[in-house]
Amino acid sequence: MNSPRALPFLILTFVVGVMSGCQSTPKRSWVEPIHLDNWPREVREHPMPAGENMHKIDLGGTENASHHLVRVRDREPYHLHAKHDLTVFVLSGHGDIIIDGTTRACTIGNVLFIPRGVPHAFVNKSGKVAAAYAVFTPAMRVKDFVKVPGVIDE
Repeated sequence: MNSPRALPFLILTFVVGVMSGCQSTPKRSWVEPIHLDNWPREVREHPMPAGENMHKIDLGGTENASHHLVRVRDREPYHLHAKHDLTVFVLSGHGDIIIDGTTRACTIGNVLFIPRGVPHAFVNKSGKVAAAYAVFTPAMRVKDFVKVPGVIDE
């Protein structure tokens, strides 16, 4: 690559590479409906343990994302994930989702995106165990659950 024609190619490659990494992702949460026809087999194979309020089953993933089945009997504590973004697909149940102090109704088919550092909690109002498919990015390999006091009673 010592030819004079290689230099413009290298400069262009560098500029495109830098520019593609400069886009910022807005920090926002959102809820949109989706339709799910099939339940994960793990729901049938791993019933919610008696006496547990929350239960998480690891479904796998890569170094970039981990996949989990999360179930809530009553409510989860108001908390945040300092190092992970969270995308949640609600599979069963309904209730309130509190994101950064704002409460919204949440039900089957909703999709939620919660950026890292944003406090949140789900309060189940369905009378049955609520279930959700949760994706953490990057993959959740270490505990990243920081309780935030004062928004909801546990």
